[in-house]
Amino acid sequence: MRNFNYYNPTRIQFGWARINEIGKIVKRNGKSCLLVTVKPFKAMEGLFTRVIKLCQEEGVEMIHYDGAIPEPTDECVDIGSEIAIENKVEVILGVGGGSSIDTAKAIAVGATHEGAVWDYRLGQKRIDSNKVLPIIAVPTTGGTGAEVTNMAVIKSSRDKTKSALANWNLTPSVALVDPELTLTVPPEITASTGFDAFTHSFETYINKNSSEFIDLYVLHALTNVIKYLPIAIKDGSNKEAREALSFAATLGGLCISNIGTTLPHGIAMALGGHASGINHGEALAILYPEVNRWTWRHAIKKYAVVGRLFNPALENSSDENAAEDCCKEIELFLKKIGLWISLEDKVVSKDDIAAIANDTLKLRNYTLHPKIANFEEISNLIEKSYRRD
Repeated sequence: MRNFNYYNPTRIQFGWARINEIGKIVKRNGKSCLLVTVKPFKAMEGLFTRVIKLCQEEGVEMIHYDGAIPEPTDECVDIGSEIAIENKVEVILGVGGGSSIDTAKAIAVGATHEGAVWDYRLGQKRIDSNKVLPIIAVPTTGGTGAEVTNMAVIKSSRDKTKSALANWNLTPSVALVDPELTLTVPPEITASTGFDAFTHSFETYINKNSSEFIDLYVLHALTNVIKYLPIAIKDGSNKEAREALSFAATLGGLCISNIGTTLPHGIAMALGGHASGINHGEALAILYPEVNRWTWRHAIKKYAVVGRLFNPALENSSDENAAEDCCKEIELFLKKIGLWISLEDKVVSKDDIAAIANDTLKLRNYTLHPKIANFEEISNLIEKSYRRD
């Protein structure tokens, strides 16, 4: 076995109907709370009201900031930070998908540090761990794993850059993971967030720093997504599938906090900075076919294992054949879950390809991939992802 480190400070409270415990959880962390969500809509409005009531019943003063947006920007974080400062809140509660939770995490920094929150991305300015407000996360999608990660991804609308704040104190104090909250997620969001969970575990597995310990999480999470994501897309009320995907998402979050993602996430981050109207899971789905076919020969054993998770008949094939077939299996999976899409489908301009490739090289992800890509190779992978047959 290779040497490994493992750490995660989050208390995970997982299970059905655990949302009823949110008031007591918040109370243990502070007397005044900023609830961070997107704008209320039919499927979530009742949940937001319920959370506020449960916390108020425990004597917690609640301030609701509903300015989180998909692919959150530094601007929406700065506004939330000002609200937190004005109301002297003691704890931040993020309820929603990864964007809401990342916004909550970033506000926990912005409300306690001088200047704009964007200045603290990836070590530009040091985050003081002792100043970050306590964070509680309640995911409502089975995908991002943000409830247990040590980073918050945000976007600068000014320079078309997507980056992350990173610090172990951005890891939520408590993650309340209640699969019941995912039952109303529509099929298209179930698909994109579920595939995001797949990529977290898959990229952790092929990462140069992978470990046998984290591989235990990886293989369980991948098995869950492969089996249950198509079921949940077809029948969102299937409790077994929703539970399995919530668990897979949390496992994936633990994986990337300790190991990290690789080249596809680096390109997807850069792509998200330049393109609007494309969510993170969609970006990954667009990139995976070409990146896999460029990569598999450099991680044959890992690709072979995953190929056999998709198709047990590959047990009778050599590792090399199973690894190559893994690429085909992932492509079939993308078609099955409705994510066989291209950059052209999402109206991404070819004129942005060079800038996206260049921004990919500004992030560390590509250096952890089994094969390190240069600018030309990244550009070529993006170009090949422009149109699907």
